[in-house]
Amino acid sequence: MSRLEVIAIETFFREGRLYRPSDRLSLPIDSAKALERSGLVRTIKAVLEDSKEIEENKKKNSWFVVASGGSLSKEDCDKVQSWKNKDQKNRGIIAVNNTYELLPQADMLIALDKMWWQHYNPTFKNTKYTVAGFKDILSTPFPRVGNSGLGGMYLAMCYGAKNIFLLGFDAKVTSNKKHFFGDHSGNLGNADNVDSWANLFKKTAIDFESINVVNCTRETAITAYPKTQLEEVLSDSRY
Repeated sequence: MSRLEVIAIETFFREGRLYRPSDRLSLPIDSAKALERSGLVRTIKAVLEDSKEIEENKKKNSWFVVASGGSLSKEDCDKVQSWKNKDQKNRGIIAVNNTYELLPQADMLIALDKMWWQHYNPTFKNTKYTVAGFKDILSTPFPRVGNSGLGGMYLAMCYGAKNIFLLGFDAKVTSNKKHFFGDHSGNLGNADNVDSWANLFKKTAIDFESINVVNCTRETAITAYPKTQLEEVLSDSRY
C-alpha cells in the first residue's frame, strides 16, 4: 500500500498522540489526504512501497511525461518510445489521458477524471493512476492538482525522477485543436479552462525546483520551464 509522508502545519491529536507544526508522519493515502483537506498537514512526498513494477519504476532517473496537446504527433511518440527502449532500467514514460493510444507500452497511465476512465475504459496493461482509485486503478499519491499533465509530473516526482521531460504540453489551442485527436465525445470536458493552464504550471514550478524539468513540446504556452527541441534531449547521453 502506498503512503504519503506529511508535515504538520497545525497542532492536532491523532490516535492518542499530539502532533505539532513541523512534526513528520507517514500515513495511508486516504488518511493523509483527509488531514490535508482539513488544513492540518502538507504532503512532502509519496512513499511507494507495493508491487515489483513500482519498485522497478522507482529506479528510473529520467521520465517523459506525454500529454495530449494539439501539437503531439505519433512520430514524436515513436521517437520517445525508441529512446526508452534503449535503456529501460533508467528511462520511463508516463502517458496522460488518451496519449496511451500513441504510447501503449508506456510505464504508467494517468488520468485524473474518473469519468474519462468510465467513458474510454482503456485497455492498458501497466500501472494506472487516477485521483480516487477504483477497480484496478491506483489512487494518485499526491493531492488534487487540477490538470492530468501536471499530475503526471507529480507522479514522476513521487517516483524519484531526476529529469522530467514534457511533450504534448501545449496549454493552448494548437491548429484549432485542444487535443491531438480533436475533442472528447459525450459529456467529458474539453480543456475548457486551457487559458489558465500556463499560469498553473508557473505557480507550481516551485515544487519541481530540485528536478531538471525540460519542455520539449513543439508548440507551448508554458514558460515555467526551459524549452528545447525534442531531438536534443533524445540525443543527450546524460539522460
